[in-house]
Amino acid sequence: MPTFDGNEVPLVSRDVLDALEQELEDPEAYATYVRLNHGLWPARHQRLVEAIRAGDATGAMDAVLSLKSASQMIGAMQLAELALTAEHALRDGRLREAEELLQDLEVCGTATMKQISREYSLGASNHLDDIDWTELAGKTVEIQSPNGVTDYGEVDAVTVDGCILWLKLHGPLPRRIVEKAAGVRVRIIR
Repeated sequence: MPTFDGNEVPLVSRDVLDALEQELEDPEAYATYVRLNHGLWPARHQRLVEAIRAGDATGAMDAVLSLKSASQMIGAMQLAELALTAEHALRDGRLREAEELLQDLEVCGTATMKQISREYSLGASNHLDDIDWTELAGKTVEIQSPNGVTDYGEVDAVTVDGCILWLKLHGPLPRRIVEKAAGVRVRIIR
């Protein structure tokens, strides 16, 4: 796993995704952008594989730069680091070394896209209402209502039927009960 300043680089950076969401100022535009980049992963990877295996240094450089910048934009930090390593190899004319990174890129990219899909609600409908509350214990979440975000914290416990959760808050109140009801949605942060 890549390291940066002695610290392990995360597969996906929530901070980058949060900054992107704030910059776009539109939750639907944000979800569409991340979902689009998520969906383009297989084609970006395949284009890089084909260019490297064909010995097309120019095509490989174009493909790796596309992969790196898209990865950086959606917070896919390990994938961006691996793409940067491949970029350096290509810039130095080490096509064989870049080819040796293809398997790592595929494994990392697949794991990254699975994490983004699982944790950031990028299903076809992107409905946050579809989240199974019984699986939320220990996760950091936002509680959303039609008026916006109402709370943020860690899910302490959930009832067996998934209709009620207890949220440990990051504020003056230590805990809050949240009932699953119309208009109440949960967004998994991590």
